[in-house]
Amino acid sequence: MVESTKKTKEEIEKLPGEYDEDNFYHLKDGGFYDEQGYYFNQWGFDAEGGHYNDEGVYEERPERAGKNGP
Repeated sequence: MVESTKKTKEEIEKLPGEYDEDNFYHLKDGGFYDEQGYYFNQWGFDAEGGHYNDEGVYEERPERAGKNGP
């Protein structure tokens, strides 16, 4: 399961890792936090199943795309 809690920049920077050129904080275990503070696992997916595409645009999990509710 992927963590869904948003973290502050200060909380994130206490974890072992470093920023990349897109201002994402990459952890030593392969996961990362985006610039908004959301966690993505080592495969690049967040708690909602979304990910960033090759152009750096966030894409929702396909079956959730376009839906406003759970």
